[in-house]
Amino acid sequence: MGAAGGAILQRKKPHDLCTARDAGNFLALWQQHAGIDLLSWLAEKFELTADTEVVLAGSIPLGLGTPVSDLDLFLIPSSDHEPKPHEGLEGIVLMPATGESLTRLELIDLAEGVEVDIQVLDRSRLERIVRAIASGSVLLGTEEYTTIGRLCTGWALGRKSSLDNRDGFDRSMFFVYASTREFVVALKHYEDAVAAGTDNSFLSVKMARLAIERCFQAFFCANSLPGLGEKWLRMYAPGARRPDTLDSPVFDRMCAEAIPLLMDAPKPVDEAMREYLSKVERFLSATRSLIERDRKYKIAFSVCRQIG
Repeated sequence: MGAAGGAILQRKKPHDLCTARDAGNFLALWQQHAGIDLLSWLAEKFELTADTEVVLAGSIPLGLGTPVSDLDLFLIPSSDHEPKPHEGLEGIVLMPATGESLTRLELIDLAEGVEVDIQVLDRSRLERIVRAIASGSVLLGTEEYTTIGRLCTGWALGRKSSLDNRDGFDRSMFFVYASTREFVVALKHYEDAVAAGTDNSFLSVKMARLAIERCFQAFFCANSLPGLGEKWLRMYAPGARRPDTLDSPVFDRMCAEAIPLLMDAPKPVDEAMREYLSKVERFLSATRSLIERDRKYKIAFSVCRQIG
């Protein structure tokens, strides 16, 4: 990290924005914290128009924020306008290496001790992706997949959502796609774990743990929670806040089975490794059964050749 990045980390301060219950409550908390409304603060950074959409994504709308959480904001401009940063802007400005990125530029800045990560999206590219998802035939790259997932779980901080009622887009279709994608990756990691076996027990355990984590991600997507990443572990702490859409009793049962597999390493001998991988396989199978309780996911999994 460069000097500017280090300076931002050193100047960060705790905040109570993580307690926001919804978009309106967040905007009120922001006003109290920063002493200026959010759109006015953004207008000091970018050339905005009245129809620029602003979406808060990440841990806060998911209910997983902490007093040191960063703010992740997406700006979606109108089709004929791009929010360019003002001259002399402080903070870290990042530009994509090629013109193929969904993100046109990214700004990392501070607002009264709160780190704010602002990504300006390419609206026309976003709308093409949304149309492709709505058509039911799409192959998303990692950036596209992650961004759509974060938009789906974010809060629109304005007059409309960035995805609802656009080009026939149905969030539930994306959740099915995302869950299927994550479970396929889980199976591939498990296959790699089995292939490594006792010849490379360290690799085998690592891949098995990755399979478990991606299995959780598939479950979260089926609970309308794509893109949780590693932050799902915050929900495991006693008394932790959890998103409303999460099936908490099922999540607790999954954790009771999976956490020991994630935390305890088996001895690198044939019998111990076979038993460990057998437990991982049972966990994957049990999670698939849980997800397939919803018929949409059962159909999607059954027609996916990589799952079968």
